[in-house]
Amino acid sequence: MDPARKAGSQAVIRTTGWLVLLMLLLGGGAQALECYSCVQKADDGCSPQKTKTVKCAPGVNVCTEAVGAVETIHGQFSVAVRGCGSGLPGKNDRGLDLHGLLAFIQLQQCSQDRCNTKLNLTSRALNPAGNESAYQPNGAECYSCVGLSREACQGTAPPVVSCYNASDRVYKGCFDGNVTLTAANVTVSLPVRGCVQDEFCTRDVVTGPGFTLSGSCCQGSRCNSDLHNKPFFSPRI
Repeated sequence: MDPARKAGSQAVIRTTGWLVLLMLLLGGGAQALECYSCVQKADDGCSPQKTKTVKCAPGVNVCTEAVGAVETIHGQFSVAVRGCGSGLPGKNDRGLDLHGLLAFIQLQQCSQDRCNTKLNLTSRALNPAGNESAYQPNGAECYSCVGLSREACQGTAPPVVSCYNASDRVYKGCFDGNVTLTAANVTVSLPVRGCVQDEFCTRDVVTGPGFTLSGSCCQGSRCNSDLHNKPFFSPRI
């Protein structure tokens, strides 16, 4: 073989070898993070049977799980998300109170494969008001949406509950609002209705990490069929 051609062939072989080695090194270092993925809307959406495993996009280095639980004096429900996250590993807990509606939010992020299973997504201890049957109705009635879908919480479709006073708190107002949880590029939202302490609040909001509980209050039995467009006006003014 011509010496020049032989030298050229050797150069090609060396270059190809370096390229293959570089690809192997890059491929080994860019292995995608795997996370559990699910969405729960006061149902079994994050049960083991419905939870999937997903590979995260390049550059994503944390798995996330978030749960927001809401409790009225007539019951509680939770919304939750698991998936690929953003930011740093760690945990954030927060408790909230909106006119007697209690909420508890937990956000947990971790950096190992399939590590986002540490939170209990269904059971929350929110210091409930007590045994409903032990209290006397105070005369107010409200539509109640506790873990109902948006379709089941339209207008006058939800069940009607009798309000009562509990833990030295007076619940004579009616509430109409929403709970929203955003995590892992997913937003989950459910309606919330029930008895509250305030009778005149308008578009009030409390927030936590990726979580919002918002809505309006009214005075009068069954007045909370639709308060989404309630004007900023209070009879107390």
